Amino acid sequence: MDISVFLGLLAIVLLVFDVFEYERIGAGLWFLLIVFGALSPSEGLSVIIDPAVVTISALYILGFGIQKSGAFNLVGRFLVGDEGESKNVTRFRVGFFFFVIAVLSMFLNNTAVVIILIPVALELGRRSGISTSKLLIPISYVAILGGAMTLIGTSTNLLVAQSYSELVKQNDLNFREIEMFSFFTPAFAAALAGGFWLTIFGRRLLPDKHIRENLTENYKLSSFMVAFRIQENSKLIGKNIEDSGFLFEKEVELIEIHRKNHHMVMRPHRDTLFSEGDEFLVRVSPDKCGYLSEKYEIQMIGAEEELQSAEEEGLKLGQALVVPGSQMAGRTIGELAFRDHFGLAVLSIRHGSQPVKGSLPKYKLRVGDTLLLHGTSASFEKINEPYSDLVLISKNKYNFFHRKHANVAIVALLAFVFLVSQGFSLDFVSVVVVGGMLIFNTVKIEEAIEAVDHKVIVLLVGLLAWSNAMYEKGIFYNIAQYLEVHLQGISQGSALIIVYFLVALATSFLSNAATAITFVPLVLTVCTSMGWDPYPFMIAVAIAASASFATPIGYQTNTLVFSLGQYKFKDFMRVGVPMTFITGLAACWTIIYYYF
Repeated sequence: MDISVFLGLLAIVLLVFDVFEYERIGAGLWFLLIVFGALSPSEGLSVIIDPAVVTISALYILGFGIQKSGAFNLVGRFLVGDEGESKNVTRFRVGFFFFVIAVLSMFLNNTAVVIILIPVALELGRRSGISTSKLLIPISYVAILGGAMTLIGTSTNLLVAQSYSELVKQNDLNFREIEMFSFFTPAFAAALAGGFWLTIFGRRLLPDKHIRENLTENYKLSSFMVAFRIQENSKLIGKNIEDSGFLFEKEVELIEIHRKNHHMVMRPHRDTLFSEGDEFLVRVSPDKCGYLSEKYEIQMIGAEEELQSAEEEGLKLGQALVVPGSQMAGRTIGELAFRDHFGLAVLSIRHGSQPVKGSLPKYKLRVGDTLLLHGTSASFEKINEPYSDLVLISKNKYNFFHRKHANVAIVALLAFVFLVSQGFSLDFVSVVVVGGMLIFNTVKIEEAIEAVDHKVIVLLVGLLAWSNAMYEKGIFYNIAQYLEVHLQGISQGSALIIVYFLVALATSFLSNAATAITFVPLVLTVCTSMGWDPYPFMIAVAIAASASFATPIGYQTNTLVFSLGQYKFKDFMRVGVPMTFITGLAACWTIIYYYF
C-alpha cells in the first residue's frame, strides 16, 4: 500500500474516532508525508501559503474586526426590539431573525454568526413563548444553508473552489471556474425546501424544553451540590482545610466558603481556617451528606439558599459556552486553573441534555459544553471579549458600538465581496482587505493572530498536503479508472445524486474540510475520465459537504447548540436525517435542471 494512502486512512480513522485533537492529526499528517517522501519539503511548505489557507485565515480576521467594532450589536438591538411588545410582534421578529442569520452567514463565518446571535435567540424565545429547544437546531441549520450560498460563506465552499481551480490549472483543463455566487441557486433551493420542512413538520419533532431562568434548577444543582453551615460545636472550627481531613474525603469537592460575619466569599485554600458560622458550598452525592454532617458536626442547608445568600455579597450565577477554536477544549478544569485565571468557580458543566457527573477538575472540556459559573460581575467581564475561549450566554444590552472601526470593517467586507465577484484572486483580495484593516487599526496584529482558528488551519494544511500527494502519485486516477467501469451507462444526473449523498454521509462523521478535500480530486478525475463537465459536480460536493444535519458533531454550529438546547443525539437524527434528504433532493434537482 502506498504510504500516502496509508497515512490518509490512518488520519481518517483518528478523526472519526476522535483519538487526538484534530490539529495534532493535521500536523502529524503533514510532517509524516514529508518524512516518508510523499511530498518534498518545498511542496510541504507551499501548502502553508495555499490560497485557501490564506483566504480562510483572512475571513477569520475580517469576522473578528466586525465583531470587535460592535457592528453586530446594532443588529442585535434591532432584532430584540422592546420589552413591552406583543407576542405576535415578537414572533414576527423570530421569523425575521432566521432571515438575518441566513443573510449574514452568506458573507461571514456562519459559526461566528451563531455564537454572536445566540443571546438574541434566547431573549426572543423568552418573550415569544417559543421554547429554546425549538429555536436552536433550526438556527444551526439555517446558518449552514446560508453559508452554503456563497463562495465565502463557509470554508467548505472555499476549499472546494480553490482545490478545483488549482487542479484545473495544473492539468491545463478548460473548465469554468467557481465564482462568488456559483452556489447560490441550488443552495437557495435547498434552503427553501429545508425551511418548509422545519416550519411545517420538523419543529413538531423537536423537544419542547425551555431553558429555565433559574440556573440552579436548569443545572439540577440540588442533585449533586449542597451547602453546610459550621455550628458552634463543629470539629472543623480552628482547623485549616488540609488538617481537618475534609479535603481528602472521596468524591467531595469544596467549591467556596462564605464567611458571613465578614461579608466575604473566599476561595478554598489548604491553609484556610474554618470559623463558626462559615457556610461552604460542596459538590457531593446526596447519599454522602448525612455522613459528612455527622462526622464533622455541620448543618446541611440548601445549595440554592447559599447561592442566594452569596448574591448579597455581590456574587452571581452565569453561563458560558465553549466555542470552536477554544484553547480550553481538550483540557481539564484542573489543568486550566479556572478559578485562578478568571476568579470564577465552576459549579456545573452540561454536555448535551444532562449535567456532567463525577469530578469536575478531571473533566475534559469539549466544544459546545456550557459551564455554570459563580463569581463577581468584574470576573465575568474577563471572559466577555470578542473571540475569547468562552462566550457568555446572558442578556446583552447591545450598547457597545465603535463607529469608525465598524465603518472600516463593513467597507472591508463589501470590498472583499466585490473584488472576488469581479474575478480577483482570493489570496490577493485577502491580503488587500486584511492589510487595510491593519493599517486603519481596526484590528491589531496580535488580535489578528488570535482571531485565526489555528486548529482548523493546521488540520487544513495537513489535509491539503495529503490531497496533493495523492493526486501527484496518480492514486485518485487509479480509483477513478476503477469507478469508470461501474459508471458506464449511468446518466450524469444519477451520478450527481449518488455523489451528493455519498459526500453528505461522509461529512456526518468526518470534518467538512476532510470530506471536501477528499472528494474534489476524486470527483474531478472521474468526471474527466467520463467526459463530463465537473463544474456542477463541484457545486454538489460543496453543498453536500456542508449538509451536516444528522449529528451534533457533523458541523460546528450543531455542536454549539447541542448542550445549550439540552438536546440528545437522537433529536438531531430525528430532524436532521429527513432534512438531509429533502435539502439534498432540492439541491440536486436544481443543479440537474440548470446544468444537464
